[in-house]
Amino acid sequence: MSMDSVKDIAAGTASGICSKLIEYPFDTVKTRLQTDSSGRYSGAMDCLKSTYQTEGLKGIYRGVGSPIAGAMAENATLFWAYGLAQRNVKRWYGMDEKAELSIPQLALCGSASGLAVSHVLSPVERIKCLMQLQEIGLTQTKYSNFVQCAAGTIKDGGVGNLFKGHSSMLLREIPGNAAWYGFYEVCCKMFCVKQDLKKSELPAYQIALSGALGGCAYWSAFFPADVVGSRMRGAGATSFSATFKDILATQGWKGLYAGWGVTMVRAFPANACIFTVYEKVRADLDKIM
Repeated sequence: MSMDSVKDIAAGTASGICSKLIEYPFDTVKTRLQTDSSGRYSGAMDCLKSTYQTEGLKGIYRGVGSPIAGAMAENATLFWAYGLAQRNVKRWYGMDEKAELSIPQLALCGSASGLAVSHVLSPVERIKCLMQLQEIGLTQTKYSNFVQCAAGTIKDGGVGNLFKGHSSMLLREIPGNAAWYGFYEVCCKMFCVKQDLKKSELPAYQIALSGALGGCAYWSAFFPADVVGSRMRGAGATSFSATFKDILATQGWKGLYAGWGVTMVRAFPANACIFTVYEKVRADLDKIM
């Protein structure tokens, strides 16, 4: 493994921890809204208020252990795969390693990182959904922590049970990460051109804003895949196409975008944090390694 890959993994891991602590309460609300087919909640604020009143802060952060571990692995994989894809594209086209790729090439590298990270995220999201939904009666077994949940899930259906809903993960991550990196790089390039700066010279708030907008683009790329995935991973649905058609028939397009608003609220600070921390740690590592 190259030193660049080691730096990408280290910086990605740090960004994952910071972002998950910020975004997790929003994620709990999103998951419960997406699986609420009975009209239990009137909206995001009602869901947050109800969860806090009945379960406290513990309920809002229920199952956070798995996502923190997952966020470390997710962001390490994302930035490692993104960097590796860029180096391979440059090698393929005979480009200098310091040359800049075009936005379409960077988006393609982003989709490659999405393909890689989907295999890391599927089991993490499966456990997270089961933990988040157990207190509202959508799962048959209650677990006290993510390790117990993982063990019980494997016992019930083997290792493959951890990958339930993997098709929805692929449909979310491949286009999502093309949009995530693509939009981030477009915004950074606009700031660079306007101020005649290199990307490494951009102030932190511009990196943060670019990351925040990239996060909104990621979740907007194919949000229905996340809604269907939540039903498959946590509420017992078995088929992507059947679940998609069922939600569309019973709840319309509104149902396929359940939780989109709270997801945008979550995406802005979380992704601002991810890219700001990543770029800062990566730059520091470049200086000392």
